Amino acid sequence: IVVMTFQKSLCYGRKAGMACASGAIASDTVFAAMALFAYSLISNLLLEYSKHIEIVGGLVIVILGMAMWLKRHKQLSEAQGFSNILYDTGKSMLMGFSNPGSFFWVLAAFAASGFEAGSLTALESAIIVLSVALGSFIYWYAFTWFVAKGRDRLQEDTILKISKISAVAVILFGIFF
Repeated sequence: IVVMTFQKSLCYGRKAGMACASGAIASDTVFAAMALFAYSLISNLLLEYSKHIEIVGGLVIVILGMAMWLKRHKQLSEAQGFSNILYDTGKSMLMGFSNPGSFFWVLAAFAASGFEAGSLTALESAIIVLSVALGSFIYWYAFTWFVAKGRDRLQEDTILKISKISAVAVILFGIFF
């Protein structure tokens, strides 16, 4: 998701990058809610089917990387500010949900904090989930802002090369995953 968001921010600007990042924010938030509200059921289910989820998730990431590679980029002057927001959001959300490692990371972070999911009130749980969403938003907002700022300093052919390298990185990550 980082590579895809980087590519969108670099090629199309911060708004397109944030559209892509919003899928990651959504998946982080859902994983936080799942970890708090359905902790034992979901963790057992994910553990039982983790190999299947990893294979499907890896294939999804490879397919999305191939789509990034095959996408014909417009000239930067034409592309500036244009990106399909719903498509980019859905694509990054799909990538986020196809990575069960993210869910386990959230579970580990909650376990390390020392509280038990069942001992929290509804308000405390909601505050934790909203805090995860806000933290994720702040991270992605800063990330896309810095990348979009740097795009003005790069030449168009450099941006297109970075875009192709990004696609290869996503494909390799999917194969590794």
